[in-house]
Amino acid sequence: MSSFLVPLSLPNLEAALRDAQHAGAEARWVAALALGSYTNTNDPRILEALSRLACDDLEEVRAQAIEGLHSHALTGSKIDTGIFRLALKDPSSRVRCAAVLASAGPAQQDVCAALEDPDENVRACAASALCGSRDPNVLECLAPHLEDPSPSVQFEAARCLAAAKDSRGLQILIELVEQGDERVELALQALGLLGDHRAQSCLRAKLQSWFTGHRVKSLAAAALVRCHDDCGIGVLETQLSGRRKGARMASLSALCTLPIRGISSAIGSILDRHDDEEASSAIVALCALALDADDPEARAELMRRRGRVRASLSAELEEALGLLEEA
Repeated sequence: MSSFLVPLSLPNLEAALRDAQHAGAEARWVAALALGSYTNTNDPRILEALSRLACDDLEEVRAQAIEGLHSHALTGSKIDTGIFRLALKDPSSRVRCAAVLASAGPAQQDVCAALEDPDENVRACAASALCGSRDPNVLECLAPHLEDPSPSVQFEAARCLAAAKDSRGLQILIELVEQGDERVELALQALGLLGDHRAQSCLRAKLQSWFTGHRVKSLAAAALVRCHDDCGIGVLETQLSGRRKGARMASLSALCTLPIRGISSAIGSILDRHDDEEASSAIVALCALALDADDPEARAELMRRRGRVRASLSAELEEALGLLEEA
């Protein structure tokens, strides 16, 4: 299997179109990478070249071309979905993974079918791509994979079910948080979205551990509140008012991911006292709380600062208030 290095600068459009037909495989791969980035250029030659590269002899080139076509599909370009369906049957698991993750390409039923792929990476990609769906048929396709031979597939199935408020994968998520591997942050997000009170003891234990970093602690605290235990609010308030910028930023990030009520005033104080980076994050977090947690206090915190913030933040604040007015 080949391994290519991403160049420091991608070729311009004309060079990429030329290299799409180059004899060298690495040149074609770089061309596919570059052509996928020209999503604001309405040139039919780009999609034609990417479509050809999707049938290339080399799997890396085919996979990169599928990713490029996906990027164009996301910006409104009309792509022949047959290309994605064909890629789902590609002999290379790398290409099949790229096709599955091209959520603007294959139909949902095709992605569900990929849950039965013989390659565990493809099955995991399929489960991940289905995250966010609340279609009962999709959830029933995911549920059997809670017992998949691959732990990665089990986790992705549990995470997607949790996002749909389906608790059948709860124990998988709890065990992963207790073990604390590299997927712990995603597992905490899933538990927060699920909001099941049975996760409280696991989340409390994570908060009390000496080895819990700022990001994990913040997510665990927010998830705990969403699981009907308000003791997480005190942890977040302590982090938001502490001396460590890393802790404050981690808490703001967690609150954007898992918005909760009862924390708006602590976020507002960051908007008043700290640098532009933190203040900007505070605006985003308050906007998330107002929109996703329907917190009137978050809306009030933003309104109180209209015309009073630093000039460098006024445009961002007005944009946030505009979003709230449109909602």
